[in-house]
Amino acid sequence: MYKIKSNYNELMENISKKINIDEAVIYEAGSITEGFGNTKSDTDVFVLRKNFSSINREMFTNDESLIFKDYCITNNIIIKKKRYDIEIWDYEYLSKKIAEFDTIDLNSKNYIPDISSHIFDFIHRLKHAKIIRNEEGLNNLVKRID
Repeated sequence: MYKIKSNYNELMENISKKINIDEAVIYEAGSITEGFGNTKSDTDVFVLRKNFSSINREMFTNDESLIFKDYCITNNIIIKKKRYDIEIWDYEYLSKKIAEFDTIDLNSKNYIPDISSHIFDFIHRLKHAKIIRNEEGLNNLVKRID
């Protein structure tokens, strides 16, 4: 539980009030986890969830910092003066994107990856993840990345 250890219970309670995390993959990643963050850096927590479309967006309050995308919800919260950037991702969407990523031939003169920088950033962070919950689910994704 790396950098979130001191606020683990509060963080899990905050997330589980909004979504079902029973089968979710949850991990920490980002600049602090990789060792180059600073005192102003937030802690990035990723939640990978199947049945993403069933998330009730009304469970997120108006006083929270939120960004909604078709495949990701970013929720910024503060617990005990510590900022957390919680990214809730659609597991199936990510699985498809990882499959696309694996088809890129970097040795070809004509390769043009049709993968957004957001997905490249996600894959980088996935490779440097520090597991919080559901290690098997995380390992299943990581082993697919070449």
